[in-house]
Amino acid sequence: MKKTFSHSRFRRRLLSFVTFGALSSATVSQVWSQDDKITASIREHEIIMLTLGRGYRTNGKYCSRQEFTRPIFAIPEDAADQKQAYTFGPLTGLEYVQEGGSSAQEFSKELGASAGVSYNGGTFSGEITANYSYDSTSKEEASFVIIQLALDYFSAELKKGLPVIPEVQKDIDSMGAETLFYTYGTHFAQKLYYGGNLTFRS
Repeated sequence: MKKTFSHSRFRRRLLSFVTFGALSSATVSQVWSQDDKITASIREHEIIMLTLGRGYRTNGKYCSRQEFTRPIFAIPEDAADQKQAYTFGPLTGLEYVQEGGSSAQEFSKELGASAGVSYNGGTFSGEITANYSYDSTSKEEASFVIIQLALDYFSAELKKGLPVIPEVQKDIDSMGAETLFYTYGTHFAQKLYYGGNLTFRS
């Protein structure tokens, strides 16, 4: 959630957008079109092995790697064999936004022009009214700046028909629902997008 900033501050967040499948299903949905010859680097493969095809607790923290549980699908440990288990695609999207102004109204208009949002007089109400009120800007010169960088890193998706790990299948067949969800989570990670953003406000 956004916070009030009395001084300049950086906020960094790792984003992992996940498509989930039902835990009881051994077959994932149709994969997206991707060239299987594209392979991940060793570092990217390590990240994928810690997330893709693992159980996930959707009732825990939002998009947190802490909520991934045990592996459910048989993904080869050798990075060279990765194309047998999942498709990989590097992403090249990059968005950079920088806006500023000497008053709350000017700043909002500049941001609205580039971001497609309109100024309605309440842009700074609530969360940052104390820092960016009209009263303070009418008494002395002030400046407002926001810089945001968003980067797409890569995506990965399980291939169709990937087998469930035999031990996991035994647990699915024998465990009670409560124990199963506690052990493996409520869903599994079928497709993930990796990236991040960096936001600076002053």
